Parts: sequence; C-alpha cells; structure tokens
Amino acid sequence: MHNLSEIFNLPLKNPVIIFALLLLVIFIVPYITEKLRVPSLVGLILSGTILGEHGFNILLRNSGIILFGTIGVLFIMFLAGLEIDILDFKKFKFKSITFGTLTFSIPMVLGTYANYYLLELSWIPAILLASMYASHTLLAYPLASKFKINRNEAITVAVGGTMITDTAALIVLAVIAKSTSGELDWNFWKGLGFSISVFFFIVLFIVPKIAHWFFKRFETGGSEQFLFVLSMVFLGGAGAEVAGIEPIIGAFMIGLAINPLIPHTSALMNRLEFVGNTLFIPFFLISVGMLIDLKVFFKDLEALKVAGVMTITAMLCKYLAAYITAKCFKYTSVQKNLIFSLSNAQAAATLAAVLVGYRLELLNSTILNGTIMMILVTCVVSSVVMQKYGKIQHMLDHDKIADKNVEHEKILVTLNRPQIMYGLLDLALLLKGDSAEDSLHVITVVDDTKESPLELKNTKEMLEEAKKYVLATGVKAKTFTRIDLNVANGIINSSKELDASTVVLGWQEKGRTSDILFGSQLDQIISRSNQMVVTANIVYNINTTKRTILVAPRFAGEEEGFRQWFLATTGMAKVLGTKMIVYGSEELKTRMLSKIESLKLSIDIEFKIYQSMFNPIEIGKSLSADDLLIIVGAKADSISFEPYLGRLQGLVDKYFISRNFIFIYPGQ
Repeated sequence: MHNLSEIFNLPLKNPVIIFALLLLVIFIVPYITEKLRVPSLVGLILSGTILGEHGFNILLRNSGIILFGTIGVLFIMFLAGLEIDILDFKKFKFKSITFGTLTFSIPMVLGTYANYYLLELSWIPAILLASMYASHTLLAYPLASKFKINRNEAITVAVGGTMITDTAALIVLAVIAKSTSGELDWNFWKGLGFSISVFFFIVLFIVPKIAHWFFKRFETGGSEQFLFVLSMVFLGGAGAEVAGIEPIIGAFMIGLAINPLIPHTSALMNRLEFVGNTLFIPFFLISVGMLIDLKVFFKDLEALKVAGVMTITAMLCKYLAAYITAKCFKYTSVQKNLIFSLSNAQAAATLAAVLVGYRLELLNSTILNGTIMMILVTCVVSSVVMQKYGKIQHMLDHDKIADKNVEHEKILVTLNRPQIMYGLLDLALLLKGDSAEDSLHVITVVDDTKESPLELKNTKEMLEEAKKYVLATGVKAKTFTRIDLNVANGIINSSKELDASTVVLGWQEKGRTSDILFGSQLDQIISRSNQMVVTANIVYNINTTKRTILVAPRFAGEEEGFRQWFLATTGMAKVLGTKMIVYGSEELKTRMLSKIESLKLSIDIEFKIYQSMFNPIEIGKSLSADDLLIIVGAKADSISFEPYLGRLQGLVDKYFISRNFIFIYPGQ
C-alpha cells in the first residue's frame, strides 16, 4: 500500500491522481464559468495557471501534459479543416487569400517596426518576433462550432486565411533559424520548396484516394473509421514536420483532404468532435495556462512594458486585418468581430517561434515572459469576443435557416433487414440536415398474417442497433415496431399518425420474393400518401459519393412538392460536398436556378438539357461507381407524370442495381 503523503506530495507525480484531477477540472470549470458568464476556454486556461508550477505547483507541465496539449491543438486545426464547407472554401478562396495576406503582412510590417523602435531589438529578432504576431491559433473555433456558425462565410474566410498566415510565419521562423547557423543558401530554399511541394501533393492527392478506398470498404458503424482518421491526423502532422513546417498545418490539411468523406451529420463526425472538444482541446488549454507566470510582471516593470507592447501590437494588427477584410468584402460588424476573434489568439505557432528564438539566443527571458502574457490576453479576448458575437451570428443564421424551412421536417425510416440499415439511416440523416433533433422516426412493420416470435425478436434487435447508431450522431431517434394487416398499410398509417413529411424505404429488386416494399405495395404507398416517398438502393457507403446525378421529368418544377425535393437533393449534394449534375428540361433548369438565387444557396451545379425522356443507357455511360443517382418520379395523376415514368423501376433494376441510387416521389 502506498503512503498517502507520497501520493499527494506536491507537485503530484502519480499518473492516476493527475489524470483524475485534470478530468475533474475539465468537468467542473465549464459549470463555474457559465455561472460567471465567462467563456469556458478562459476558465480552463486560468485553471492551468493555478494548477501549474507558477501557481500552486500542484502539477508539472511534464511530457504527458505536453503530449495531450499537442494532440489538442492538432485537433483544433483538424476539426477546422474537417468542418469547413469545401464548396464555400473554393468559392471564397480569393477572400481567404486576401485575408491571409493581410493578417500576415500587417503584423510583419508594423510588428517589425514596433519591435525595433519600442522594444529596441535588432532587425533579425524584431522580424522573428513579428512573425509571432502574424501567426495565430484557431482557439475560438470550438465556440464557433458550438454556436453552429462554423459554415458562415466569415468563419470560412478566417479559417482559410489561417493556413496561409501560419504557413508563411513558420517559414519565416525556419529561414531565421537557418540564417543563424549560416545554412541559408540556394540548397536550403530548393530543399524547403521541394519538401513542402511533396507534402502538399501527398496530402491533397494521395490521402483522399486512400481514404476513399478505406471508407468504401469498412462498415459505417464500426470503430475502424475512427482509428483510421486519428492515424491520418497524426501522420499528417508528422509529415508536415518532416517537410519543414509545423504539425498544425499538416493536421489542417488532413482535415481538408478527407472533408468530403465525413458529412457533418455522420456518426463519425460526432465521435471526432466529442473526443476533441471533451478531452484533447481542454488539455491543450490547461497546458497553455501552465506556462503563464503572473508573478514576473509584478516583480519586473520592464517585463510588463514588453508584454504590453507585444500584446497591443499583436491585437491591433489582427484587428486591422479583420477590419480591412470586412470593408473589402462588405461584411457586417458582427462578421468582422468573428474574423478578429478567430485570428487574434496566439498559442501554438507563437510558442514554437518564441522557444526557437530563445534557444538560438535571439530572444531573451523578458521577451519569453512577454510572449506568455500575450498568449493569455489574446486567448481571453478571442474567447470573449467569440462568445458575444457568435451568439448574435447564430441568431442571424438561424433566422435564415428558418426562412428556408417553412415546415417542420419529420422523417419516417422503414427498416426491414440489417444489411440495408446503415445505408438508409445515413440517407435519412442527410435528408434531416439541421432540422430538430426529434425529427427522425425509425420503424419496422410486421405483417399480421406472418407474425412470429422470432421475427419480432429480430426486428427489436435491429431497432435497438439503429437507435444506438443514430444516437452516435447526436440525434435522438424514436423507434417502434408496428403490427398491421400488411407492410404497406402499416407504413401508410404510421406516416399519417406521425404527420411525417418524408417516408424513407429500402429498395427491392423487381421479381424478388420478400415482405418488403415493391410493386403493388410501393404503388399503394405512393398513391395513398401525401408525403414525399424516398426509396433507396445503397450498395456502397453513401459518404464516399463524388458526384450527385439528378434526373427529373420535364415539369417536375411545377409539382406542389417541388420545393421539398429540391431542398432535399441540393441539401444532400451540399452536405456530401459533391457537384450536382442535373438532367432535365429547360423549364426545370429555369425553376431550379430561380430557387437557388432566391434562397442564396451555395452549390456547384451543372445542367444537361434533354428533350424527350429518361434514357438509362445514355446516363449509364457517364455514371461511375462513386456517383449517387437520384431519380425524381411522379404519381400517376400529377402534373409531371409521363407514360415512360411507369417503366422506370424496371429500367433501373436492369441498368443500375449495382450502383447507389435514390427514387424520390414528390409529396402532394
């Protein structure tokens, strides 16, 4: 038995006690800060200060703390790359480049002169210190995710600019480090350029292919995908370090590379966010706080002066960059402050730069202490600004989303066999989008004439597994089993009782004997339901889709249910991050473009006009295994119905049964 005095002797050395204490801090501090109306990020940083060797010396900032802290900052950058809207990222790349250039060049120029004249540094240390002002850490990004504004244009531009300014600042650091050792020659520039080019090529072209192959072959609900993604993050960080840049850039690039494969509605995304925001990122914040020594500034007025100059210069430069960007692109005052809050925090790259400068004796201990104070102040300011303006932007964005969703979305998913369960649930989550958490209902229908204890047992087990899978995405699904005269009747009655807006069913090949929906049963559901009916054949993981192919009848835009299927299909393409190719009439093109403009949707869309009817052979020639085919059908008495639509089910069975496809019958 261990002696209690040894276990609790300060600073703590027992790993179990240390980990338990840190978990308690991560658990309790957010409740305290919420009561005080202070961002939890600030509370965790100050907790680190109190617990660290410069506070009550309860914990040492040892290799374990540093390890978890490093994982935390990599997770911040990775999630930023993963959650960014790729289409918007491409659309706003010029704005991101502009902001990145401004938020790098302004601190470099103004910071260098301030360091030279106010801090009386020589030119090389002044430039090195200015590069610290230029870099920043997306410390407030978890708050942006919490407020669900991480896909706002201003956030996208700020995140894109971060990659540019951090990369440039860290290259300045590498150049200065080499210059002190006399190795700054043509071979250095050639080697650095080559290694960075190889790294970017591998991450942007090789990694997506590997990830696509992996996701297509491993089960959606398994843990393999989670472990694979974690491995990619840290291999990306290690690869960046080998290339001569900081690991945070590698983590961000990996996030961008696999972004299209992990929709924000997926269980995998929820797991990654949960682990990052619950464990790793709080560890990073605590580790930053442990660096802060407030006593230095009460003992040495010079240190206080240096810290003041550094902090004011860094914050002023970042504000100027955000202000000019907002003016150039006509952003609101709220968006300007969001950009400032994301770009103001100094942490990971700043620490890397100051430690290198201190080791090379370019920066003294006073500058080192000033940097720590700058990190504290900028992190606190960033958190407070994001807390205030993030809430405002959330309300503004929520109002826009409400404008696009006139009625409450309620989706009924009908399961019949485990093999298709994950595919249908993934599809339902894509259709659900950002609607209310209670909008998903999962049922199994048992034919009263074929009911058996074994069948009821199997359906209950399948529903339980479905419930767990959906819950892993952060959504609460309501599940139940219904016994009815026949399957079609049970689905129709359930959809009416729930007042469902959409019914999702599994596809069944023509001629197959089963108790599942097809032929006359499907016809009954379509003819007797006012809801939008979606029947799907999901062969491969739907999240690996590279293109969305939409085929619709000539007058599909005139249907009463047009708005619903339009939002459903464009929403899927948007979440999957794919280009949408529409085969349709000139009338449909006009209607869809008008709706895109009125709703201000950001979507990559291409129209291919056909004059007569759906030609599966023609479309099949341009279809690959990574495409998602969506076919809009029509009820027999609807405006857009044409005789050839009645043969579509047979044609699809013949030509596309080995591919992912979805049939949509608009609601009436």
